[in-house]
Amino acid sequence: MDIEVLRCFIAVVETGSYTQAAEQVHRSQSAVSQKMQKLAEQVDKSLFTKSGRVLELTEDGKFLLGYARHIISLHDDALRQMQQSKQIIRPLQLGCPDDYAQVVLPKVIQYIKACVPNLPVHIHCHNSIRLRELLSTGVLDAAIVSRSSAKEAGHFLQQDNGVWAFDGNTSRLAKSYDNNARGCIELRKH
Repeated sequence: MDIEVLRCFIAVVETGSYTQAAEQVHRSQSAVSQKMQKLAEQVDKSLFTKSGRVLELTEDGKFLLGYARHIISLHDDALRQMQQSKQIIRPLQLGCPDDYAQVVLPKVIQYIKACVPNLPVHIHCHNSIRLRELLSTGVLDAAIVSRSSAKEAGHFLQQDNGVWAFDGNTSRLAKSYDNNARGCIELRKH
């Protein structure tokens, strides 16, 4: 439904006549009449009945009126918001491995918020391999990932020494071992 047609419809309802509605919406009486005829055809319902020289709403017209006012209100509100907003900010899609979420991620978020205070940030936690895939397909805008050498692409954030801990329970380790891991693990008891 055309917004201007709905505005004409509301004007006809409020004034009770095509002539007065035409003055209200700055159109000719015939243009308003045509718009109302087109609207009635579009919804396949009779919207008005004539009572002398005054137009009255049918039940279908009353039903449409509620929606018309709501649609006009949403339309006008959206325009107002768009005009007030200098720029629509799309959320930054940022990836981060779980093990960096408590140490590295807060520093990165703090830096982002200092540069772009109102930028919403959506965090996606996955392993570095998956984050690289999401980054290359455009799902993510940026990602914090592990890298093996300084030659890999990206901006260096922090170096950390990895620490592996093992409590000696080889059966629990075997259950939690990721089948997709690269390389082999050799377990020996000393």
